[in-house]
This record gives sequence, C-alpha cells and structure tokens, in this order.
Amino acid sequence: MVKRRSVCLSESHSRLEIFLAIAGISLIMVMISEQAVPSNALTLGNGGNSLISINASMIQSPDIIVYRSGSTYYAENATTGQTINSNSDASTLINSVTGPFRNIFVKSGIYVINSPITLTYQQRGIFFELDKGALFQVPQGYSSQILVVKDTYLTRFEGGQIDEAGTPQRLWTGFCFMA
Repeated sequence: MVKRRSVCLSESHSRLEIFLAIAGISLIMVMISEQAVPSNALTLGNGGNSLISINASMIQSPDIIVYRSGSTYYAENATTGQTINSNSDASTLINSVTGPFRNIFVKSGIYVINSPITLTYQQRGIFFELDKGALFQVPQGYSSQILVVKDTYLTRFEGGQIDEAGTPQRLWTGFCFMA
C-alpha cells in the first residue's frame, strides 16, 4: 500500500504568506530611488519549498524609456525627459537605442515587431526590461527572430510578453543568441 502525503494550508496561512509578500514589495519600493522603475515577479513553490518568493528587480535610473502613444513609438532620455527618437515602427525605434544605451525600460503597451530587435551593447552588456503590461506582438505568419543577442555579454532581458497576432502559426523564434 502506497501512502500519499498531501500538504494542506489553512486560509489564514495563505493570507499570511500573501501579506508578507506584499510587505516585502512595499519595503523594496520604499528603499529605491525616485528614478527606479519597478518590475516584480511572484513565484509559488511546491514540494517543501517556500510557498511564495519575490523577485523584485529594478533598473536603477534607466538610460532610456520606450513607450507608445497612438501609432507612434518614442525613446525618451530617462534623466532629462527629452525625446531621443520616434518612429511608427517599434523594431526600428528599439534598435536605434539598443546599441548606444545599456539600461532600457519598455513601458506597458503593444509593440508591433516587424523585424528582429538586436541587443548589442558591447562594453558592459545590456539590461532590457519590459513593464508588466508590455507586449511584443509579431504579425500573423511572422517567420524571423524577435530578439537577437549579439556580440555582448551580461545581457538580461526581463518581463513582458511575446505573442503573435491572429491565429498563431508559430514560425518565429523568440530569442536568438549569436557570437
């Protein structure tokens, strides 16, 4: 006879775990500078591991903030607020800032990706973060790469989503790493 073990958590235990997670996020938010851009992930565990762990990552003072307004995409200097570039094509705009800048933050919104985005910051690597509601969307039938990591090191890509418009054909590659 095989005995099965199950773990039952009371409702109050779950509430305590959620409260501690929220308290941790709040503490992190208080500790960061005004220029930080938050992105928090919450992971539930099993098999004796912690029930909730928080991965709170921040870009401390991003170099560039990318956002969409209407049908135009903008790259803004995060320190001065000055618009560095704008374009009706998200891929073209993002590629214009991935070479010269290290820390790039992409705000919530839908970014239509028509050609690969290449991450190439050669001196120190690159930190590319998408806000929780940021979506890189390729057209239906897209058949190329979305993100190409090339000639760089210490590359970190975090957050957001990648999706295909219409009925997905899944002919695309999300990440491509090249030397």
